Amino acid sequence: MTDVKIILIDGLSHIKHTEGGDFRQAVYRAIRQGLMKAKSLLLEPYYSFSISVPGSLTGRVLNDIVKHYGRAEAPVQGANGRTVITGLAPVASFMNYGEELMALSGGKGNISLSFSHYDRCHNEEEVITRYQYDPDGDTANPSCSVFCQKGTSFVVN
Repeated sequence: MTDVKIILIDGLSHIKHTEGGDFRQAVYRAIRQGLMKAKSLLLEPYYSFSISVPGSLTGRVLNDIVKHYGRAEAPVQGANGRTVITGLAPVASFMNYGEELMALSGGKGNISLSFSHYDRCHNEEEVITRYQYDPDGDTANPSCSVFCQKGTSFVVN
């Protein structure tokens, strides 16, 4: 989650029924309940990259960047016959590109990667489908609470 501020505005404890950690659990469950009701976006980390290759490989590297869902700025031609390409790419699809680049360039290419930011997941539907997550079925992380009253229990969302 990013850019979230949470304020607990009210709470009531009971000497007999409240234990340490109850309010923490209530906050976790409230956050889960809010996330289930909100229109959430799946984010993923992005690299900022700089790639230096012999000029003859520029087109191939630009195609590879697109294939890996990256975005490149206009290539800069150096006086030494090399091209420098900078841009952004999702970590998930670009993390092993250094190995591909070394094989493609015969060891003459260089790549520098650094974390840039989180951005919208490039394959959100695929990820959601792959995990098949059911928040209501997640008993280890419930979004509701069970309370007891007068010998019976009831669920509060």
